[in-house]
Amino acid sequence: GSADAPRDRHRTIVVGGDRDYPPYEFIDQNGKPAGYNVELTRAIAEVMGMTVEFRLGAWSEMFSALKSGRVDVLQGISWSEKRARQIDFTPPHTIVYHAIFARRDSPPAAGLEDLRGRKVALHRDGIMHEYLAERGYGKDLVLTPTPADALRLLAAGGCDYAVVAMVPGMYIIRENRLTNLVPVARSIAAQRYGYAVRQGDAELLARFSEGLAILRKTGQYEAIRAKWLGVLEP
Repeated sequence: GSADAPRDRHRTIVVGGDRDYPPYEFIDQNGKPAGYNVELTRAIAEVMGMTVEFRLGAWSEMFSALKSGRVDVLQGISWSEKRARQIDFTPPHTIVYHAIFARRDSPPAAGLEDLRGRKVALHRDGIMHEYLAERGYGKDLVLTPTPADALRLLAAGGCDYAVVAMVPGMYIIRENRLTNLVPVARSIAAQRYGYAVRQGDAELLARFSEGLAILRKTGQYEAIRAKWLGVLEP
């Protein structure tokens, strides 16, 4: 029908996400979408009677895929004032804490001020890229396609520090055996992380918000959270 006709309730909803942001969302060894966000989305789809299809890709492309309509919803994106002017967010399902990682032999960094004038690796177009660029760190940043790339670069001596979300950072260090890396400042920023839709897509926003509220009441939300994040959360 016409563009402004109500959405067909049985249409498949395309859910976008990051292919390299474990344990929140990632492509597993079998090439399948996996992680906390993916399981949360499946549970929401089930309680709300929606059909979803996942499209996980490079993060910097995913944000534009939402705005251009190639995906209907992003399942894990950090809120910022700048982003909220372009897309609409549900209430957050998670608070993501960001940390400074260093090599064991590096001088420790207690906070963001200690990063000035140092080479700092981080995820391109992630929330901390936006956050640090706004605070004048632009020239110090070494941007990588994924958080894992930032941590590998740090492990190899290619930069002084990396800024990565705490839980993904610990997960990546463990999975890749980057045994020379440690978090030196564990909570330099707390970002509200949740679903987002294209601006004005109130119906889809309401369905995801309602689904999330139901999961909190039934205890499924807590179970999914404990399974994926329980052992890793600071």
